[in-house]
Amino acid sequence: GWRKGREINVVGALRGAVHGTFAGNHLLLSCGARGLAVVDVSAPAKPSLAARIPLEGARAAAVQFRYAFVADRKGVAVVDLTDPTRPALTGGRLPLDDARGVAVWRSWLAVAAGKQGLVLADVTKPTTPTLLVVYDGAGDADRAIDDATSLTIATTNASTFAYVADGRNGLRIVSLVEPARVPG
Repeated sequence: GWRKGREINVVGALRGAVHGTFAGNHLLLSCGARGLAVVDVSAPAKPSLAARIPLEGARAAAVQFRYAFVADRKGVAVVDLTDPTRPALTGGRLPLDDARGVAVWRSWLAVAAGKQGLVLADVTKPTTPTLLVVYDGAGDADRAIDDATSLTIATTNASTFAYVADGRNGLRIVSLVEPARVPG
């Protein structure tokens, strides 16, 4: 049967957790004002706090290879996870007013950026993200994105879409790659 697992909240370090994602045997928890917590879950019944990264208002994280992209109040910070027990801010940052959610795929980063809408950045060089597009759907009231809170990226057949949770507007689906528009 089900057994209650061990609760971990060392000195309130995990209080305010709003989002979690895995990087191997480590769980990255976005803990708002307490920043990003790295929890070692290699022994699931005995999780332990491995590290903390001070970030103002950490809201969500996405991991690709050895880097984490963390949405916070100042935009998206880049964290080097080469050694998850000693994570380090790289100094790389995508400055945004209201980053709330992130998704990374291949060499692109997508950000749910509140009233700014869907933001796309190039992360070919992960430590220096470069802003590519800010898409808010302006000009089409039925497609306007002005409360983007979270998102995910998915591929259907040969097309790639961003599924954006747009708060009061519901779900917005944005086509990112379609064979007819992107040759090759």
